[in-house]
Amino acid sequence: MRDDVITIRKATAEDASEILAIYAPYVAETTISFEQQVLEVAEFATRITKTLPDYPYYVAQDNKQNILGYAYAGAYNSRVCYNLTAEISIYVKKRCCT
Repeated sequence: MRDDVITIRKATAEDASEILAIYAPYVAETTISFEQQVLEVAEFATRITKTLPDYPYYVAQDNKQNILGYAYAGAYNSRVCYNLTAEISIYVKKRCCT
């Protein structure tokens, strides 16, 4: 099997720990996420579960099933005039492709 194959699949709550490991450095070391503290795994799993019924949430993984990054969409604004508008977020594991 080739080492450079990446698979995209729908995320699950069971991915929360690995996804949070990707997200945590963005929270702790940057202002990119607007989050002030790293979340608990359970809270992150809840976010994934709440997103999936209405919006996509995907992970990219290598041929060893390691998650390299993730992307998801969510409501941009709760006002009715924005009901067809979504925001997206994409995070990639630090130093995953070097």
